[in-house]
Amino acid sequence: MADARISQLPVGTTVASTDIVPFTSISASETRKITANNLAIRLTQLGLTVGTSAPATPTPYNGQLWVDTQTNPPILKVYNGATFTTVSFLPGSSVATSPSSTAPSSPVLGQLWLDTSQTPDELKVYDGAAFVRVDPLGITDTAAAAKYLQITTAASTYLTLAGGTLTGNLTLTGNPTTTNMASNKGYVDTQIAAIPAVTDQTPAGTVIYTARSTAPTGYVKANGAAISRSTFSVLFAAIGTQFGVGNGSTTFNVPDLRGEFIRGLSDGSAVDSGRTLGSNQVDSLASHDHEYLSNGASGNSVTGGPTAINDGQQATDTSAFGGTETRPRNVALLACIKT
Repeated sequence: MADARISQLPVGTTVASTDIVPFTSISASETRKITANNLAIRLTQLGLTVGTSAPATPTPYNGQLWVDTQTNPPILKVYNGATFTTVSFLPGSSVATSPSSTAPSSPVLGQLWLDTSQTPDELKVYDGAAFVRVDPLGITDTAAAAKYLQITTAASTYLTLAGGTLTGNLTLTGNPTTTNMASNKGYVDTQIAAIPAVTDQTPAGTVIYTARSTAPTGYVKANGAAISRSTFSVLFAAIGTQFGVGNGSTTFNVPDLRGEFIRGLSDGSAVDSGRTLGSNQVDSLASHDHEYLSNGASGNSVTGGPTAINDGQQATDTSAFGGTETRPRNVALLACIKT
């Protein structure tokens, strides 16, 4: 029906929003054209009142429109013969809302737009500066934020807010695929279960003392035994044959610390210098002497002691006393080495 004049349209003709509808100007000097969609908007503006107070003078007529700007966003209302009531744009309505993912260009105050750029679609109205959301049932933005999205399935689709906190259980489907996605409990539990068990990170060759009679897991007794070079390859790489070559091919010896005190390696110090790692020392006393005086023949001397005293006294050795070794107080623990 494009290019047909309004006066020439047959009864029941449907005008599409993109149809060009020519009409004659009042002066009859020229013919103008306008799309049906824009024509509908202009016709809507006829008798349209915008403000914070309902139209009163002249007396409103039945069907008169009023954009109530007391709220943000504004609410479109219609006079029903007694009062102005909120217009409900429910499915099936014939009101032109220009469904699109982008806002209409050159909008006018009160113009409606169904924003399809998100799900669910949102009905918006132009407030003179921008398109703002209006709820299909007239709820304001403030009320919607305080309650929940006002859609027919809200109770089963969205969780309500109580003081900024979600009430109820939020169920997540699927596992997160990006770093900013929330994770469900099942995914978290699986990731935790996949973490390797904690292992002893003590370096091979470390010596410990334990109050138990057997070596802990990951250790062997430091008893000088010959052990497999392949089975204990990490320890063999750490200490080699420093404490014994074993059989010379497939085994090596661990340190024998049974009954021994440990002394720190001089490692360049002047104290106990000349020692090599793992070397042994026998017991020893620092050089010293003892003496006592007794009556007896003069002219005799004590080995390692003073010369004879000629006043009727002489130096004499004491009798032997003590055990088989020189030692401090101690406690016996089991020495083990990390494999």
